Amino acid sequence: MARGRKPMPDAMRLVKYSKPAKERMNPDQPEYGIDIQCPESFDEVRRKAWFDLVPNLIRAGVAKEVDVYSLEMLVEKWVEWRDVQDKVNSTGLVIKAPSGYPIMNPYYTMSMQIGKEVGRMLSEFGMTPSSRQRVVADKPKKVSEFSDIS
Repeated sequence: MARGRKPMPDAMRLVKYSKPAKERMNPDQPEYGIDIQCPESFDEVRRKAWFDLVPNLIRAGVAKEVDVYSLEMLVEKWVEWRDVQDKVNSTGLVIKAPSGYPIMNPYYTMSMQIGKEVGRMLSEFGMTPSSRQRVVADKPKKVSEFSDIS
């Protein structure tokens, strides 16, 4: 059952509209920390992917503690896609079937399916050029040089 568009975050609503509808704003929107730990179940390849990806998302103000499960899924799918894509690169797009006829490499089909899933996950975190325009990140508050003076 379709539920319509995803709700727009309040921060984005404030930026996009000069007078946002106050009844649609969520004053009780939760705030989460940024203490994100790499899952202990990750092997060396997944840990490398984690530490390539997650610190950038934290610096950008996009990833929070609550996103750890989504990030884990993203890293798992990314590593899976990378493995399949390496097999496509080594065997080629067209292979010989047992009958001797050329067929499209099944790994290519897998790569395309996993790639779509990864693309959707990347856009959720604002990691594609078009989705970056829609994501609202939490920026650290600037401290004035005069804030120490009382």
